Amino acid sequence: MGHPAGSAVSRPAASARSIGSAPPAASGPEDEAQPGPAPAGLALPERLLRLIGPSPTEEDSLIRDLGVSPAQLAPVILDLELAGRIQRLPGGRIALAA
Repeated sequence: MGHPAGSAVSRPAASARSIGSAPPAASGPEDEAQPGPAPAGLALPERLLRLIGPSPTEEDSLIRDLGVSPAQLAPVILDLELAGRIQRLPGGRIALAA
């Protein structure tokens, strides 16, 4: 009786492992052309700077991509803006300073 229960337990674990490993296998050349999420090991200002470019980016998109709250991101944006590294644009957009 212990064997069937053990099999049922091992099947979901095996499924979870295969699901967890699917995203890296799904990466293709098209993923390399576009910048991905900034590594979580970096400080928030560096992560933010890796996500934006000279083309305007929606602040809401940055909040979502960085996985932080607006309250966490607002002072970082302000510091980078005061340092002349980024600029705020109309419509809640942000871009690297020219």
